[in-house]
Amino acid sequence: KLKNVTFEEGSCLQEIDSNAFYGAGMENFVMPENVRYVGDGALGGCLSLRSVTLSKNVSVVTYGEANIFQGCTALENIFVQAGSQYFTSVDGVLYDLGMTILYCYPIAKDSANLQLPDTLITIETGAFYGFRGNNIVLPDSLETIGNSAFKESNLSSIHIPKNVISIGEYAFCIEGELAPLDGNMISLESLSFAPDSKLESIGNYAFYGQTKLKKVILPDNVTTVGMFAFTYCESLEEVVLPAALKNLERGVFTNTPNLKTFIMQEGLETIGMNALAGATNAPNNALTQLDIPATVTSIGNYAFHGCSNLQWAVIGTGVTSVGSRTFGNCTSMQYIEFKGNAPAIGSNAFYYCQNLKEVELPSGITGIGMYAFRDCPNLTEISIP
Repeated sequence: KLKNVTFEEGSCLQEIDSNAFYGAGMENFVMPENVRYVGDGALGGCLSLRSVTLSKNVSVVTYGEANIFQGCTALENIFVQAGSQYFTSVDGVLYDLGMTILYCYPIAKDSANLQLPDTLITIETGAFYGFRGNNIVLPDSLETIGNSAFKESNLSSIHIPKNVISIGEYAFCIEGELAPLDGNMISLESLSFAPDSKLESIGNYAFYGQTKLKKVILPDNVTTVGMFAFTYCESLEEVVLPAALKNLERGVFTNTPNLKTFIMQEGLETIGMNALAGATNAPNNALTQLDIPATVTSIGNYAFHGCSNLQWAVIGTGVTSVGSRTFGNCTSMQYIEFKGNAPAIGSNAFYYCQNLKEVELPSGITGIGMYAFRDCPNLTEISIP
């Protein structure tokens, strides 16, 4: 592997293109001062890199979902040449000049004495990627947590301060991209929000794979929770959704087998495809009844597929369509009541509900799809007004 990179004094080099030094073996990298452009992944995956000094003329270090240092697991310090109009380095951490934006906290940097400035407004994309600390105190000034900001981190708890408005895609996601420390990847056990939280949106995959997280009580102002935001949160037991949330997106709580409490508020309008597929299917799980609010108008395909502990479902008055296999393979389901006027029931909607005994359909039902009640051997009564 390339181990040393040196530039002659007065080098005319102005550009370092995408992936130019990706995976190289050098320990230190000092850019010539004439460099103005550093491309996506230019220093990515340099596992031995401990120190980087940016040219004073570089203005961009973040592209898409990552910064140019992603995967540099030995990186301890990022410095900036004097005279930069874009960046400053404080104790080896990269900020904008006003210290309102944090661009990168090096993965291998000791976090024992970390104290973020009270001027901080934005944590940029990938800024704390692979962060090795177990805890961090976010300042009240913070408003934005960017995409992948704490992806693959070792945080065991996080408190979201009151002024945070958005949490980006993959912000706290665990996908196993980095080797676990000491052979054991730490996962979030506690997620809390300030009582007067201004949070409005949580991005796609934001908390994906946080296998130790047990409780999610979302603030009142949250209007958007993205696709797969809490998928594979396998220890999750309690979820409370706010009334401001209109759409339960695709796969948002998929594969949460230990779910015991799931509260939806009046105001929710749609339940998306696979929204809770595979939830509440662990042995002796307590979530046996599901109440769909009256404001919900549609329930997507596979929304509750495989929720094997559900026994009772009451579907609110506003529902006009139930998708394909929505309650398929809910093997403990015994009773379903529709309170609405004219829902259409999709194909295989209650397929393989082996213990289903009674169904009350609404007046004016517009259609029952193919195999809607296929393989329901204990079904003894269907009431059709």
